[in-house]
Amino acid sequence: MTQPTTPATPAGPALPAGPSLRHRLRAGIGWNLVGAVASQGVTFGVNLVVANVLGREVFGEFRLLQTTYVAGTLLAAFAMGTVTTKYVAESALTDPGRAGRILGACELFALAMGLLAAVALTLGAGPVAREVLQAPQLAGPLVMVAWAVMLGAFNSYLTGALAGLERFRALATANLLSGALYLALCGPMAAWAGLHGSVGALLGYSAVQAVLLRWMVARQVRARGLHVHRGDWGAVGQVAKLALPFALANLTLWPAQWLGQTFLARTEDGLAELGLYAAADNFRMFVVFLPFVVTNFHWSILNQQKGLNDARRFRKVFWFNTALNGGLVVVGALTIWLLGPWLLRLFGREFAGGQAILALLLLATLPEAMGIAFSLGPLVQGRIWLYLAVMVLPRDAVRVVLAWQLCPRYGAAGLAIAYGAGWALALLTSLVLVAALGLHPSGRSRTERETVESRE
Repeated sequence: MTQPTTPATPAGPALPAGPSLRHRLRAGIGWNLVGAVASQGVTFGVNLVVANVLGREVFGEFRLLQTTYVAGTLLAAFAMGTVTTKYVAESALTDPGRAGRILGACELFALAMGLLAAVALTLGAGPVAREVLQAPQLAGPLVMVAWAVMLGAFNSYLTGALAGLERFRALATANLLSGALYLALCGPMAAWAGLHGSVGALLGYSAVQAVLLRWMVARQVRARGLHVHRGDWGAVGQVAKLALPFALANLTLWPAQWLGQTFLARTEDGLAELGLYAAADNFRMFVVFLPFVVTNFHWSILNQQKGLNDARRFRKVFWFNTALNGGLVVVGALTIWLLGPWLLRLFGREFAGGQAILALLLLATLPEAMGIAFSLGPLVQGRIWLYLAVMVLPRDAVRVVLAWQLCPRYGAAGLAIAYGAGWALALLTSLVLVAALGLHPSGRSRTERETVESRE
């Protein structure tokens, strides 16, 4: 069915459209920035506290558990955050009924997959700690991580719902409140109960965030006059069809990160090396977090322009996002490099030798940020399987193979090299995809040609 070329006028408050796009870009990026600063700042603060309180080796253990939490959350969420944002942004203006059905289907998916992942990880905590990580002392903390994963999967859906409705202020508020509590608790809990206390603070943070986000989503849905329908099997099938390739992309992204860190942890003095890598990686995340903020916001805007069949604005927003990402990451990487020796010492004296690892990770930030920016083109246009086959799988295969080969020889530096090589390949393949889809900075893109044809 051809989508309408102009938005319907919904009852009640509506997302602004048309001439107000520039204002929405400024406001959305601003609130995304506030939320991301809160999230990234809290993560950095927690890592600083744990590293200084518990030391380099235990900090390496904590980093491994953090990565397990993130990887498990992405797998358990089954891409519900991304899918919810895409469908709600596309249909909130033109088809509110469809938006309500999508919200209900995504919520059920997130709850079911989160519970399944929590049970599986709980049952497998002992064998994973003993046989895979070769660290049996991590079995107890892994059980706590399992239930944080369930909450994280649900939070992914809730975050996607707020982003699809362009309620970035509410999202930022939830991140600020829950993050402040996490940061306040992590130090006392780490000092009181060591690694178990640190992971307990993570679990509490996920629970508080879930409560806040759920309340805010319910409030915004009521304000928009939407009705969330659960159990619509047509909507469930539609969500599953889009979620599968996105979930497969997550199936390799963070598990590749987890495998690389596991290879490093299993080497001689591996946990201490992993602690050094984790300290340097915090500053890589500082460099890319602003580009990610910008890209996450533009994901919602691009999907809305697609839903409104506005190909001209689609192309304009796409290239604005790409250029902004490039500028932000270059400035950020140079700044962190100049401050690197002083910044690494914040984690403690034993982290001061990580400058070479930091340099390797900073080199990876440009292909990482630009590759993700370019990938928005094929993703919004629905070429998800192509994106998976051409960009995602080769990137993560290179990361895993190189980490396996290089970590025993070069330690943390080998893992950093593997990370950068994977993203360099991803940038090249994403450029190929953009060119193949005709998303040129000037001229009529494939999206615009298809729009014109649909109107004719």
